[in-house]
Amino acid sequence: MRVVALCLVLPVVLLGGCAVTRSRPAPPPFSPVVEHGFQLIDGPDGRYYAFLPKDAAQRVASGEKLPVILYLHGGDERGSDPLLPTQVGLGPFVEAAHADFPFVVLFPQCPRGQFWASPAQLARLTRVLDDALARLHGDADRVYLTGNSLGGYGTWLLAAEHPDRFAAIVPICGGVKPPRLVPIPKGSRFGRLKDPFTAVAKAIGAVPTWAFNGDKDWLVSPEQSKKIVRAMQANGNPARQTIFPGVGHPSWNNAYAEPELFTWLAAQRRQR
Repeated sequence: MRVVALCLVLPVVLLGGCAVTRSRPAPPPFSPVVEHGFQLIDGPDGRYYAFLPKDAAQRVASGEKLPVILYLHGGDERGSDPLLPTQVGLGPFVEAAHADFPFVVLFPQCPRGQFWASPAQLARLTRVLDDALARLHGDADRVYLTGNSLGGYGTWLLAAEHPDRFAAIVPICGGVKPPRLVPIPKGSRFGRLKDPFTAVAKAIGAVPTWAFNGDKDWLVSPEQSKKIVRAMQANGNPARQTIFPGVGHPSWNNAYAEPELFTWLAAQRRQR
C-alpha cells in the first residue's frame, strides 16, 4: 500500500550535546471539505466526519475493502459540533495529504462532560465502527485504533474491551488511571483495580501496539503507558513505546509526524 509521508522531519535543538525534540506547533484550523476527502456522516449515534481517500471509489469498484482508522479526540474537542474532532490530533495530518492519505478515517465525537473510557461511550464506538465498515466498505481485518489524551485513554480501554476488533493500536498520552480530579467513569471495568495496567495489558493480548508520550507531560505521566507496555512485553507482545524528550502533553503532533507510523500501521492485519 502506498503511504504518504506527512511532515516527517522532527525539529530538534541541541542542549548540552543531547538532542531534545521540540513540541511541534499546533496546525492551523481548516475546513473539512469534500474536495479534500471529508464527508459528514449521519451515524447511528449522531453526526461525525469521515475521511475517504480520493481513489476510494476505484478501489472499492475493483473489489478492495478499505483500511479504517478510528480516531478518538482529546477532552477539549468534546461537544456537539462534529467539526471539532477534525481540528486537533490526526485530522490536520490527514488534511495535509489533500486526499492522498490511504486510510478511511472516522472522527466520532464524545459528548461534553463524558469520557471515551465510560462503558456507554465504548459501546457507542463499536456501533459507529460497525456502521462505518458497512457504509464505507471498510476492511474488518484492517481496522486501526488511535487517540490522544482523553482519546489515548479510550484507545487503551476500547482495545482491552474488544481486542479482536483491531489490527493495531496507537495510544498517545493516555493511560488507565485518570489524572487527578478526573472521576473514574461509572461502571469502568479497569479503573478501580489494584493493578489496572497489567489487567489492560493482558486483555489487549497480542494486538500490535505503538504508544507515544512526551517525557515532560504535566497531565498524563508517561509512566501510565510504560507500565502497560512493560506488562505487554512480559506477556510476549513486542509493544513499542516512543517517548519524546522535552515534549509536554500535546505529544500527538510529534506522534502523527513519526516517519514510520503509517507504514507500520498499513503492514498490520487483524490476528485471528
